[in-house]
Parts: sequence; structure tokens; C-alpha cells
Amino acid sequence: MENPNTIPFNRQAAIQQLEEMTSSILLNGFRLFFWYFNKNMRVNIQGLWIDTQSVKMVKELISQNHKVVFIPLYKSYLDFFVQMFVTCSQKIKLGFTFGNYEDTPRISVIDKWLTSCGYIFSRRKLGQSLQSNYINSEILKNVILNNQVTTVYQNYERFRAGKLHRKLQADMSIRWLLETFTFL
Repeated sequence: MENPNTIPFNRQAAIQQLEEMTSSILLNGFRLFFWYFNKNMRVNIQGLWIDTQSVKMVKELISQNHKVVFIPLYKSYLDFFVQMFVTCSQKIKLGFTFGNYEDTPRISVIDKWLTSCGYIFSRRKLGQSLQSNYINSEILKNVILNNQVTTVYQNYERFRAGKLHRKLQADMSIRWLLETFTFL
């Protein structure tokens, strides 16, 4: 007889989720990314404002071996690219990004490029299984503990055009993670 206090475990679903979340930081991926976006961003993005005091503070924290976690709102598909451009151009240490599998366009070439730049496709839809939330939370905790810089998009879906007034909440794995690190 099954214990009613145990969480149901689906081995195949867990393996699939872990395979989807596989990512690495390859210097060639970043070089290609930086070269391409440096050529395009200078022309296409006018008036990109960078808070130099914040950049200085982040560099200082990194030099003192502190962990730095960026927690931006996920507003568009370009957020990751703009942030990587700023990170590279300001010579901030490269880190992993905990993104969203369901709300990221699925284009094979771009998927490979993103994962070679440290983008982790996590399943973060509302109402997902407890097992999926636990896997997200554990991977994110390990990424933060083993890397100096991490980015976590705090909402599980990007804002749609004209809906910036709608409040989006952090998904369960992020809430668990924030609670875990708050009480350490």
C-alpha cells in the first residue's frame, strides 16, 4: 500500500525535464553572440541606458566573491539577448539564466545557441506538478551555489503587449528558492 504522504514520482517525466534543462556556458557561444549583437545593437538600440553605479556595485560584489543573482521581469523575447549584451559589454562575469521553456520560441538553431550561452529552459507553468517544481528549485539552488552570477526571470510568462498593468506572480519554484535563501 502506498504512503499517502509521498509525492508521486514519474521517472520518465523527470528525465525529460532534466534533458530539456541541460545547459552550459561555452566561450564560442558567447563570442558568436557578442559579435552578432554588437554589430546589430549599436545600430538598432538607440538610447540603451546602463546604470553605471549598479554595474560598479555588481563588479565589486563579484570581486569580493559574493553571489550575484539578477531577478528581472520577463517582458519580451529580447530580454535575454539585451542582458547578455550588457553583461558582455560591461565585462561582468558570465552566468546561467533560468528561463522559461513554455514561453520561449522553439527554434532549433536558437535553442542550441541559447543553451551554449547558459540559458536553462525550465518548465514554469502555473499548476505544474510538485515534482517539476522541486526539480526546478533544486537545479536553481545548485546553479546559484556553484556559480557567482545567475539570472532568474521572476515571472513564469512574459508580459504580453498592452498588459503591463496585470500583476504577474513568481512561480512556485522561485518562491521556494527565495524562502530557502532568505532563512540561511
